[in-house]
Amino acid sequence: MNTKYDLIVVGAGIAGLSLACLLAEQGKKVVVLEKEHLPYHKVCGEYVSGESYPFLEHFGLFKSLDLPIIDTVGVSSPKGAYVQRPLSHHSIGISRYQLDNFFKEKALELGVEIRENTKVLSHNYINEIYTCQLDNGATVNGKMLVVCVGKKSNLNPKVINARQFVGIKYHVKLPFANNLIELHNFNGGYCGISKIENDQTNVCYLLDNNVLKAHKGDIKTIEQQVLSKNPRLGQYLTDMQPLWDKPLVTSQVHFVPKEVVINHVLYAGDAAGMIPPLCGNGITMAMQSAVLLSGLLKDFFDGKLSQNQLENSYKHIHKNTFGLRLWAGRALQKPMTNPWASELLIRTLKPLPWLMDGVIKLTHGKVYF
Repeated sequence: MNTKYDLIVVGAGIAGLSLACLLAEQGKKVVVLEKEHLPYHKVCGEYVSGESYPFLEHFGLFKSLDLPIIDTVGVSSPKGAYVQRPLSHHSIGISRYQLDNFFKEKALELGVEIRENTKVLSHNYINEIYTCQLDNGATVNGKMLVVCVGKKSNLNPKVINARQFVGIKYHVKLPFANNLIELHNFNGGYCGISKIENDQTNVCYLLDNNVLKAHKGDIKTIEQQVLSKNPRLGQYLTDMQPLWDKPLVTSQVHFVPKEVVINHVLYAGDAAGMIPPLCGNGITMAMQSAVLLSGLLKDFFDGKLSQNQLENSYKHIHKNTFGLRLWAGRALQKPMTNPWASELLIRTLKPLPWLMDGVIKLTHGKVYF
Protein backbone atom coordinates (compact mmCIF):
# COMPACT_ATOMS: atom_id res chain seq x y z
CA MET A 1 0.00 0.00 0.00
CA ASN A 2 1.34 3.46 -0.88
CA THR A 3 1.73 5.87 2.03
CA LYS A 4 1.58 9.58 1.42
CA TYR A 5 2.57 10.49 4.97
CA ASP A 6 5.38 9.55 7.32
CA LEU A 7 3.32 10.62 10.33
CA ILE A 8 -0.40 11.00 10.98
CA VAL A 9 -1.25 13.08 14.05
CA VAL A 10 -4.82 12.97 15.34
CA GLY A 11 -5.62 16.09 17.35
CA ALA A 12 -4.25 19.61 16.88
CA GLY A 13 -3.66 20.45 20.52
CA ILE A 14 -0.32 21.43 22.01
CA ALA A 15 1.14 17.91 21.93
CA GLY A 16 -0.06 17.21 18.39
CA LEU A 17 1.05 20.48 16.82
CA SER A 18 4.38 20.48 18.67
CA LEU A 19 5.10 16.97 17.44
CA ALA A 20 4.08 17.88 13.90
CA CYS A 21 6.45 20.87 13.90
CA LEU A 22 9.35 18.81 15.24
CA LEU A 23 8.88 16.05 12.65
CA ALA A 24 8.47 18.58 9.84
CA GLU A 25 11.82 20.05 10.88
CA GLN A 26 13.26 16.56 10.32
CA GLY A 27 11.93 16.68 6.76
CA LYS A 28 9.06 14.26 7.35
CA LYS A 29 5.70 14.47 5.60
CA VAL A 30 3.13 15.10 8.33
CA VAL A 31 -0.65 15.46 8.34
CA VAL A 32 -2.67 16.63 11.34
CA LEU A 33 -6.35 15.64 11.54
CA GLU A 34 -8.45 17.94 13.74
CA LYS A 35 -12.22 17.73 14.22
CA GLU A 36 -12.61 21.45 15.08
CA HIS A 37 -11.61 24.70 13.38
CA LEU A 38 -8.49 26.25 14.91
CA PRO A 39 -7.97 28.14 17.08
CA TYR A 40 -10.71 27.99 19.70
CA HIS A 41 -10.88 28.59 23.44
CA LYS A 42 -10.33 25.63 25.77
CA VAL A 43 -10.62 25.17 29.52
CA CYS A 44 -7.00 25.43 30.62
CA GLY A 45 -4.83 27.01 33.32
CA GLU A 46 -2.97 28.90 30.55
CA TYR A 47 0.30 28.87 32.47
CA VAL A 48 3.52 27.58 30.90
CA SER A 49 6.29 26.68 33.33
CA GLY A 50 9.81 27.94 32.76
CA GLU A 51 11.39 24.67 31.63
CA SER A 52 9.61 25.20 28.30
CA TYR A 53 11.25 28.56 27.58
CA PRO A 54 14.02 27.21 25.26
CA PHE A 55 11.49 25.11 23.31
CA LEU A 56 9.20 28.09 22.74
CA GLU A 57 12.16 30.34 21.96
CA HIS A 58 13.30 27.82 19.32
CA PHE A 59 10.03 28.34 17.43
CA GLY A 60 10.10 32.12 17.90
CA LEU A 61 7.16 32.64 20.26
CA PHE A 62 8.72 35.58 22.09
CA LYS A 63 9.47 37.46 18.88
CA SER A 64 5.78 37.91 18.17
CA LEU A 65 4.14 38.18 21.59
CA ASP A 66 4.67 40.23 24.75
CA LEU A 67 3.71 37.90 27.57
CA PRO A 68 3.58 38.25 31.38
CA ILE A 69 6.52 36.65 33.20
CA ILE A 70 5.44 34.68 36.27
CA ASP A 71 7.99 34.09 39.03
CA THR A 72 5.87 33.59 42.17
CA VAL A 73 3.18 31.12 43.23
CA GLY A 74 0.63 31.66 46.00
CA VAL A 75 -1.78 29.13 47.48
CA SER A 76 -4.72 29.71 49.81
CA SER A 77 -6.76 27.34 51.96
CA PRO A 78 -10.58 27.25 51.97
CA LYS A 79 -10.59 29.59 54.98
CA GLY A 80 -8.06 31.98 53.48
CA ALA A 81 -4.73 30.91 54.98
CA TYR A 82 -2.12 31.92 52.41
CA VAL A 83 1.44 30.91 51.52
CA GLN A 84 3.61 32.33 48.74
CA ARG A 85 6.95 31.14 47.30
CA PRO A 86 9.21 31.89 44.31
CA LEU A 87 9.20 29.57 41.30
CA SER A 88 12.44 27.84 40.35
CA HIS A 89 12.00 28.87 36.68
CA HIS A 90 10.38 32.06 35.44
CA SER A 91 7.18 31.04 33.67
CA ILE A 92 4.75 32.71 31.28
CA GLY A 93 1.02 33.28 30.94
CA ILE A 94 -0.58 32.76 27.52
CA SER A 95 -4.08 31.77 26.42
CA ARG A 96 -4.61 28.44 24.70
CA TYR A 97 -6.28 30.33 21.86
CA GLN A 98 -3.08 32.31 21.26
CA LEU A 99 -0.71 29.39 21.78
CA ASP A 100 -2.68 26.98 19.58
CA ASN A 101 -2.84 29.58 16.83
CA PHE A 102 0.91 30.18 17.09
CA PHE A 103 1.70 26.48 16.65
CA LYS A 104 -0.87 26.14 13.87
CA GLU A 105 0.83 28.93 11.90
CA LYS A 106 4.28 27.51 12.65
CA ALA A 107 3.21 24.03 11.49
CA LEU A 108 1.84 25.40 8.22
CA GLU A 109 5.03 27.41 7.73
CA LEU A 110 7.03 24.18 8.11
CA GLY A 111 4.91 22.37 5.51
CA VAL A 112 2.60 20.38 7.78
CA GLU A 113 -0.79 19.60 6.24
CA ILE A 114 -3.59 20.43 8.68
CA ARG A 115 -7.08 19.15 7.92
CA GLU A 116 -9.56 20.96 10.12
CA ASN A 117 -13.22 20.00 10.63
CA THR A 118 -12.10 16.42 10.04
CA LYS A 119 -13.10 13.67 12.46
CA VAL A 120 -11.33 10.31 12.59
CA LEU A 121 -13.94 7.59 13.00
CA SER A 122 -11.53 4.68 13.42
CA HIS A 123 -8.04 3.48 12.61
CA ASN A 124 -6.24 0.20 12.00
CA TYR A 125 -2.72 -1.13 11.64
CA ILE A 126 -2.12 -3.75 8.94
CA ASN A 127 1.18 -4.79 7.36
CA GLU A 128 3.04 -1.98 9.16
CA ILE A 129 0.74 0.69 7.68
CA TYR A 130 -1.73 2.81 9.65
CA THR A 131 -5.05 3.73 8.06
CA CYS A 132 -7.48 6.31 9.44
CA GLN A 133 -11.11 6.33 8.32
CA LEU A 134 -12.51 9.86 8.21
CA ASP A 135 -16.07 11.14 8.60
CA ASN A 136 -16.13 12.36 4.99
CA GLY A 137 -15.59 8.81 3.73
CA ALA A 138 -11.92 9.30 2.86
CA THR A 139 -8.97 7.37 4.29
CA VAL A 140 -5.46 8.50 5.22
CA ASN A 141 -2.45 6.16 5.28
CA GLY A 142 0.83 6.63 7.08
CA LYS A 143 3.93 4.92 8.44
CA MET A 144 3.21 6.07 12.00
CA LEU A 145 0.16 7.22 13.95
CA VAL A 146 0.15 9.32 17.12
CA VAL A 147 -3.12 10.20 18.87
CA CYS A 148 -3.08 13.53 20.71
CA VAL A 149 -6.77 14.15 21.30
CA GLY A 150 -8.22 15.37 24.59
CA LYS A 151 -10.61 13.56 26.86
CA LYS A 152 -13.69 13.55 24.58
CA SER A 153 -12.92 11.26 21.67
CA ASN A 154 -14.05 7.94 20.31
CA LEU A 155 -10.32 7.14 19.91
CA ASN A 156 -9.62 7.33 23.64
CA PRO A 157 -10.01 4.22 25.81
CA LYS A 158 -13.18 4.31 27.90
CA VAL A 159 -12.82 5.09 31.61
CA ILE A 160 -15.37 3.70 34.07
CA ASN A 161 -16.04 4.61 37.71
CA ALA A 162 -13.57 7.51 37.81
CA ARG A 163 -14.17 10.57 39.97
CA GLN A 164 -15.58 13.21 37.64
CA PHE A 165 -14.79 16.92 37.64
CA VAL A 166 -16.06 19.93 35.72
CA GLY A 167 -13.70 22.59 34.41
CA ILE A 168 -14.88 26.23 34.24
CA LYS A 169 -12.93 29.15 32.76
CA TYR A 170 -13.29 32.92 32.34
CA HIS A 171 -11.11 35.57 30.75
CA VAL A 172 -11.59 38.68 32.88
CA LYS A 173 -10.30 42.11 33.70
CA LEU A 174 -8.96 41.99 37.26
CA PRO A 175 -6.36 43.90 39.28
CA PHE A 176 -3.81 41.10 39.58
CA ALA A 177 0.00 41.06 39.62
CA ASN A 178 1.65 40.13 36.31
CA ASN A 179 4.31 37.99 38.02
CA LEU A 180 1.95 35.88 40.11
CA ILE A 181 -0.01 32.66 39.76
CA GLU A 182 -2.35 31.70 42.57
CA LEU A 183 -4.27 28.54 43.49
CA HIS A 184 -7.27 28.96 45.77
CA ASN A 185 -8.90 25.96 47.41
CA PHE A 186 -12.58 25.52 48.19
CA ASN A 187 -14.91 22.65 49.04
CA GLY A 188 -14.70 20.21 46.13
CA GLY A 189 -12.09 21.96 44.02
CA TYR A 190 -9.57 24.71 43.44
CA CYS A 191 -9.22 27.79 41.25
CA GLY A 192 -6.14 29.03 39.40
CA ILE A 193 -5.66 32.72 38.59
CA SER A 194 -2.89 34.26 36.47
CA LYS A 195 -2.32 36.93 33.84
CA ILE A 196 -2.20 36.17 30.11
CA GLU A 197 -1.61 38.38 27.06
CA ASN A 198 -3.25 41.80 26.54
CA ASP A 199 -3.56 42.48 30.28
CA GLN A 200 -6.29 39.86 30.62
CA THR A 201 -6.53 37.45 33.55
CA ASN A 202 -7.42 33.78 33.28
CA VAL A 203 -9.68 32.44 36.04
CA CYS A 204 -10.04 28.67 35.74
CA TYR A 205 -11.38 26.26 38.33
CA LEU A 206 -11.91 22.54 38.72
CA LEU A 207 -15.05 21.43 40.54
CA ASP A 208 -16.19 18.02 41.76
CA ASN A 209 -19.19 16.98 39.67
CA ASN A 210 -21.15 16.12 42.83
CA VAL A 211 -20.96 19.77 43.93
CA LEU A 212 -22.32 20.81 40.55
CA LYS A 213 -25.19 18.33 40.87
CA ALA A 214 -25.98 19.45 44.42
CA HIS A 215 -26.50 22.99 43.14
CA LYS A 216 -28.42 21.85 40.03
CA GLY A 217 -25.69 23.09 37.70
CA ASP A 218 -26.11 26.74 38.72
CA ILE A 219 -22.57 28.11 38.35
CA LYS A 220 -23.33 31.55 39.79
CA THR A 221 -24.85 30.01 42.91
CA ILE A 222 -21.86 27.71 43.29
CA GLU A 223 -19.48 30.67 43.04
CA GLN A 224 -21.48 32.61 45.64
CA GLN A 225 -22.10 29.74 48.07
CA VAL A 226 -19.05 27.49 47.62
CA LEU A 227 -16.08 29.28 46.03
CA SER A 228 -16.64 32.55 47.89
CA LYS A 229 -16.34 30.84 51.27
CA ASN A 230 -12.63 31.22 50.57
CA PRO A 231 -12.38 34.96 51.35
CA ARG A 232 -9.44 35.58 49.00
CA LEU A 233 -11.15 33.85 46.10
CA GLY A 234 -14.47 35.49 46.93
CA GLN A 235 -12.90 38.94 46.66
CA TYR A 236 -11.48 38.12 43.22
CA LEU A 237 -14.86 36.86 42.03
CA THR A 238 -16.45 40.10 43.24
CA ASP A 239 -13.83 42.32 41.60
CA MET A 240 -13.48 40.57 38.24
CA GLN A 241 -15.15 41.86 35.09
CA PRO A 242 -15.84 38.91 32.74
CA LEU A 243 -14.90 39.51 29.10
CA TRP A 244 -17.22 36.76 27.87
CA ASP A 245 -21.01 36.54 28.05
CA LYS A 246 -20.72 33.21 29.82
CA PRO A 247 -17.89 30.99 31.09
CA LEU A 248 -16.44 28.10 29.13
CA VAL A 249 -17.41 24.77 30.70
CA THR A 250 -16.12 21.25 30.09
CA SER A 251 -17.47 18.15 31.84
CA GLN A 252 -16.39 14.56 32.49
CA VAL A 253 -12.85 15.49 33.48
CA HIS A 254 -10.98 12.68 35.22
CA PHE A 255 -7.37 11.83 35.97
CA VAL A 256 -7.18 8.05 35.68
CA PRO A 257 -3.79 6.80 34.40
CA LYS A 258 -3.77 5.39 30.84
CA GLU A 259 -1.45 3.44 28.62
CA VAL A 260 0.76 5.37 26.21
CA VAL A 261 0.78 2.58 23.60
CA ILE A 262 -2.35 0.62 22.67
CA ASN A 263 -2.51 -1.75 19.68
CA HIS A 264 0.61 -0.16 18.15
CA VAL A 265 -0.87 3.34 18.38
CA LEU A 266 1.14 5.92 20.36
CA TYR A 267 -0.69 8.38 22.64
CA ALA A 268 0.71 11.73 23.79
CA GLY A 269 -0.39 14.66 25.96
CA ASP A 270 -3.79 14.33 27.66
CA ALA A 271 -4.60 11.37 25.39
CA ALA A 272 -2.03 9.41 27.41
CA GLY A 273 -3.95 10.24 30.60
CA MET A 274 -5.39 13.63 31.60
CA ILE A 275 -2.65 15.63 33.29
CA PRO A 276 -3.77 16.87 36.72
CA PRO A 277 -3.32 20.65 37.07
CA LEU A 278 -1.43 19.99 40.30
CA CYS A 279 1.40 18.41 38.27
CA GLY A 280 2.51 22.00 37.75
CA ASN A 281 1.76 22.46 34.08
CA GLY A 282 0.01 20.27 31.53
CA ILE A 283 1.02 22.49 28.59
CA THR A 284 4.69 21.97 29.32
CA MET A 285 4.24 18.22 29.77
CA ALA A 286 2.43 18.03 26.42
CA MET A 287 5.27 19.84 24.66
CA GLN A 288 7.90 17.79 26.45
CA SER A 289 6.18 14.54 25.45
CA ALA A 290 6.36 15.74 21.84
CA VAL A 291 10.09 16.42 22.19
CA LEU A 292 10.73 12.97 23.67
CA LEU A 293 8.62 11.25 21.04
CA SER A 294 10.19 13.19 18.15
CA GLY A 295 13.62 11.81 19.04
CA LEU A 296 12.34 8.26 19.12
CA LEU A 297 10.46 8.70 15.85
CA LYS A 298 13.62 10.02 14.18
CA ASP A 299 15.43 6.83 15.16
CA PHE A 300 12.45 4.79 13.96
CA PHE A 301 12.35 6.48 10.56
CA ASP A 302 16.15 6.20 10.28
CA GLY A 303 15.88 2.42 10.81
CA LYS A 304 17.60 2.47 14.21
CA LEU A 305 14.49 1.29 16.07
CA SER A 306 11.98 -1.40 15.12
CA GLN A 307 8.27 -0.94 15.80
CA ASN A 308 8.49 -2.97 19.01
CA GLN A 309 11.63 -1.14 20.12
CA LEU A 310 9.94 2.18 19.47
CA GLU A 311 6.89 1.23 21.50
CA ASN A 312 8.90 -0.17 24.42
CA SER A 313 11.27 2.80 24.43
CA TYR A 314 8.37 5.24 24.48
CA LYS A 315 6.71 3.44 27.40
CA HIS A 316 10.00 3.49 29.31
CA ILE A 317 10.94 7.11 28.66
CA HIS A 318 7.40 8.38 29.33
CA LYS A 319 7.29 6.60 32.69
CA ASN A 320 10.78 7.75 33.70
CA THR A 321 10.12 11.34 32.68
CA PHE A 322 6.57 11.86 33.93
CA GLY A 323 5.81 8.98 36.31
CA LEU A 324 6.76 10.72 39.57
CA ARG A 325 5.28 14.02 38.49
CA LEU A 326 1.95 12.45 37.52
CA TRP A 327 1.89 10.48 40.77
CA ALA A 328 2.52 13.67 42.75
CA GLY A 329 -0.24 15.51 40.90
CA ARG A 330 -2.76 12.76 41.52
CA ALA A 331 -1.66 12.46 45.16
CA LEU A 332 -2.18 16.20 45.70
CA GLN A 333 -5.52 16.07 43.88
CA LYS A 334 -7.25 14.30 46.76
CA PRO A 335 -6.40 16.65 49.65
CA MET A 336 -6.71 19.75 47.46
CA THR A 337 -10.35 18.91 46.67
CA ASN A 338 -11.19 18.12 50.31
CA PRO A 339 -11.77 21.24 52.46
CA TRP A 340 -10.44 19.78 55.72
CA ALA A 341 -7.39 18.17 54.14
CA SER A 342 -6.50 21.23 52.05
CA GLU A 343 -6.88 23.51 55.08
CA LEU A 344 -4.48 21.31 57.05
CA LEU A 345 -2.06 21.07 54.13
CA ILE A 346 -1.81 24.84 53.53
CA ARG A 347 -1.51 25.65 57.23
CA THR A 348 1.25 23.04 57.51
CA LEU A 349 3.13 24.49 54.52
CA LYS A 350 2.85 28.10 55.73
CA PRO A 351 5.54 27.94 58.48
CA LEU A 352 7.70 25.49 56.49
CA PRO A 353 8.85 27.26 53.31
CA TRP A 354 11.34 24.52 52.49
CA LEU A 355 8.45 22.02 52.35
CA MET A 356 6.52 24.26 49.94
CA ASP A 357 9.66 24.51 47.79
CA GLY A 358 9.82 20.72 47.76
CA VAL A 359 6.23 20.48 46.50
CA ILE A 360 6.99 23.00 43.74
CA LYS A 361 10.10 21.04 42.74
CA LEU A 362 8.16 17.78 42.70
CA THR A 363 5.48 19.20 40.40
CA HIS A 364 7.81 21.03 38.01
CA GLY A 365 10.49 19.56 35.79
CA LYS A 366 13.83 20.54 34.29
CA VAL A 367 14.60 22.29 31.01
CA TYR A 368 14.10 19.64 28.33
CA PHE A 369 15.06 21.25 25.00
